[in-house]
Amino acid sequence: MQELVREVRAATARVGDLPARIEALEADLLASRRIPTGSPGRSLDRAGFESFGEFVATTRFAAHDSRLAPLSPVGERALSVGTGAAGGFLVPPQFSAELLDMAAAQAIVRPRARIVGGGEPTSDAAISLPTLDVSGTKGRLGGVQVHWTGEAGEKQDTQPAFAQVTLKPAEVSAIVTCSDKLLRNAQAATGIISFLLAEAIRAEEDACFCAGNGVGKPMGFLGHPCSIEIARTGAGHIVFADIAAMLMAARAGRPYVWLASRTTLADLMGLTLTGGVGGTAQPIWLPSAREGVPSMLMGLPCLEPEGAPTLGNLGDLCLCDFGFYLIRDGFGMEIRTSDSHADNFSHNSTSIRCSWNVDGQPWLSTPMLRADGTYCSPFVVLN
Repeated sequence: MQELVREVRAATARVGDLPARIEALEADLLASRRIPTGSPGRSLDRAGFESFGEFVATTRFAAHDSRLAPLSPVGERALSVGTGAAGGFLVPPQFSAELLDMAAAQAIVRPRARIVGGGEPTSDAAISLPTLDVSGTKGRLGGVQVHWTGEAGEKQDTQPAFAQVTLKPAEVSAIVTCSDKLLRNAQAATGIISFLLAEAIRAEEDACFCAGNGVGKPMGFLGHPCSIEIARTGAGHIVFADIAAMLMAARAGRPYVWLASRTTLADLMGLTLTGGVGGTAQPIWLPSAREGVPSMLMGLPCLEPEGAPTLGNLGDLCLCDFGFYLIRDGFGMEIRTSDSHADNFSHNSTSIRCSWNVDGQPWLSTPMLRADGTYCSPFVVLN
């Protein structure tokens, strides 16, 4: 009986200690910022913010919050060669990754391109990457020659030709203005602000990756020396012969996609070939008005970029292999909020500026020479 009494007392003592032990564990976990306060199922990022909206609101209404101290550009950003927006805060990696993922989900170039580095303290610095020099008669292997060597034969030695591509992320900013009331509602603000910023990132990056001039921004493939321009058969329109010629200038076996301006749809839907009984024209892309607009052209995905050149202009139809397009992201994103933009103060609104750093350009400098003496390119453009 005495042994049983001792066990009951010990169990009672352990139960009595539970609240204190639970409180201590919660304090430890909160200190490490691995779990949130409030309802279960949510998680804090390493800086302690439940959502992107809460982070943005904190930069606006509580800039001296201790959670923002590690995100000041004076700290981590000082290690970078580039400089960010004065007075801004680095976006916690969790949220910057979410914004880029949201943008990439609807983007055309980024999810198909080759991403080079990014995220490290010196990622804003220029970087030069080797690439095969396929100019002239060097061929698609950049001057590498292949030889068969018989028994006891002398082995041949070849030296590939290399060129360099230099990428230096440049700063670009998107500004969105919202009411202070919305900004204080972190949950609602997160969805709206994230969507608007992600759309801005997607649209601007796609536009520059396709048609940027390379001056303080990425260089696009349109007008780049490595692209092949196909002369248009019909003035101001697209005919099947143009599509066939573009396909012939592409490398076999590569993951190409078509980029077609919306203004080209009428021509594509009207594509026909003459044949059959009586030599009548037969539709070859849109067989009837019952089906939706096809998503494939010649067995390859057909995408519709926003802001593409209109029908009849250079690039209204393109055939691209973005595995030969390089993108380098900079150190990260920065957020700066202000009530001094235009007349925000009198309207209880806040301007949110999101800055990020990126560069991009085609990996090749010229088209590639095939063994049959013809040229091909990752970027084929209808002129």
